[in-house]
Parts: sequence; structure tokens; C-alpha cells
Amino acid sequence: RLGKELDLKIDWAAEVGYGDLIAALQAGKIDAFCSMLWNNPSRAKSIDFVMPLNFNVVRAYVRKGDVARFKGGLATVNNEKIRISCVDGEMTALIANADFSKAQKVCLPQLSPMADMFMNVVTDKADIIFTAPDVVADFEKTNGDKLDELKLPAPVRIFPAAVAINRGEFEFLRMLDHTTSFLHSMGFIDQVLDKYETTPPNFMRMDKPYKDAQ
Repeated sequence: RLGKELDLKIDWAAEVGYGDLIAALQAGKIDAFCSMLWNNPSRAKSIDFVMPLNFNVVRAYVRKGDVARFKGGLATVNNEKIRISCVDGEMTALIANADFSKAQKVCLPQLSPMADMFMNVVTDKADIIFTAPDVVADFEKTNGDKLDELKLPAPVRIFPAAVAINRGEFEFLRMLDHTTSFLHSMGFIDQVLDKYETTPPNFMRMDKPYKDAQ
């Protein structure tokens, strides 16, 4: 829709993994990583982000019936006996390395299907995964009710989700920022999010930058 509003032809030039996207942007292989990429400081050092489309929550999930083992909350995860399922370069791996250094990392290669990351937990090759509720909902549509959410006082993370571009592309960034703001104001982005919303909610919406008329 950004392309349509700006009268730009979108060339889907390359399939790029999360671990390779920074290099692909810096090398000019792609102009934008057109996915709802989660913005964090380690990425912001190297690339830039268009204004957020929304914010995503990340929650913790374990094998069905295995919740009792984690009754101490996330503190029980930072343990050399606990195995975290992840994909190299993806946010689950970044969270695992940042917060749970003592735990084992069961990481799949880049571009591995997300379902494989869940199957590691389901088949007892790993114990826990950190991901968004909508991704879990997609997995369980095909595989049934295989996971339990750990009930925590707060989400593991809350990330702004946005299109990523290379650093220094100021005019390109401003153009995409303005057009994304336009799509917010016309309600288009909320309509798309409504279509893919899950229970519990995954998409935290952007506040309006103005007050409604009285």
C-alpha cells in the first residue's frame, strides 16, 4: 500500500533472513526490509526504521502441561538445564542471549520455518520459546493446542514494529514516514491489524497524535 500511495513499483528482489538483513541493506541489495521488523538498539546502530506500524508484545511459551516447572517465572529460565528454542539472528535468539546467558540455546539456521522452532519445544528438544501471540496462533491452527503461555506480570518484551531501511537515506525515510502517518490517519493500518488480530491481542495500536474535536 505504501507503493500504491507513492506510485512506486515494488520489486521483491530478495528473500533475506533476519541475520542478513543489515548487510543486505548496507550493500544496497535491497532498499527496504518490508516486514514488521522489531526495532532494538543493536539493530538501530546499523540501520534506520520508518515510524512504527504498531507495537508487538513478546510472551513466553512452553510445552503443554509443563507450566509448573516455571512457577518461579522468568528467573527459572536462566538455568543451564533450560533449553531455549530460537533461530539464528532472530529476536528470540537476541532475547535469549541478553537475558538468559546461562540457558542452553537450541537455534535453527536462518530462514528455517517458524514451525520448526515451535516443534523443538513440542518434541522436547527445547523447553521454552519467546514469541508473539499471532505466531503461536498460526502454528496451532495446523498443529493443535500444543503450547501453554507462562502467565507473567508483564510481557517479555514490547517492540515497535516497522519497515527497516539503510542509515543515511534521510529523504527516503521522510517519504516513508509521511506516507505511513497518512495510512495511520485514514485508518488503513488499523484495518489490516484487525484482520490478523489474535486472542490474547498481539497488536498494540499507535495513539492518535491529536485530540478528537469536541
